[in-house]
Amino acid sequence: MRNLRSWAPIAVLALLAGWQFLQLSGANRGAQPLGPAPYLRASVGDTVPALRGHTGDLALTSEEDRWTAVVSFSSTCGHCLNLAPSLTEWFQGEDEVDIAVVTSDTPEVAATYAEDYGWSVPLLSLVTSDSTRSEGFFLSRTPWLFLFDPQGVLRHHGHAADHETWRPLVRESSLGDARP
Repeated sequence: MRNLRSWAPIAVLALLAGWQFLQLSGANRGAQPLGPAPYLRASVGDTVPALRGHTGDLALTSEEDRWTAVVSFSSTCGHCLNLAPSLTEWFQGEDEVDIAVVTSDTPEVAATYAEDYGWSVPLLSLVTSDSTRSEGFFLSRTPWLFLFDPQGVLRHHGHAADHETWRPLVRESSLGDARP
């Protein structure tokens, strides 16, 4: 019994380290949220004209024929915080698409990290106690990128670190050769 007690803390630490490795390695990319999730499941090809947030609405349609990239971000997500400097560079140099950030952080917390990283993009706090809101789907993974065409149709989604993968789709569309 004494030997078992001395190994128990090591076993617990090993399990925690393994779980953390899976989280950081991206092995859960694309995974569905745990537990019951009554959120709208947006798929490529679905139309989402706007997101309703705590601080206002974000239109995903554009009369100027512009695409919109929506990045989900959380101040409690370690990978988000590690990626933030790269996102800052992207946000500051982007001219092909409009960019917005959605977060489950309170508007005050969101404003603080936007200021800390020098983000001057629309920031929509989706914080709510109503877990049935469809916007919850857009926060089920962070950092995650959702790309909408000018009609508000979801054309691409993937890990925000891979934010360059959608450029050919936008360029094809601007040439009139978009493929759903």
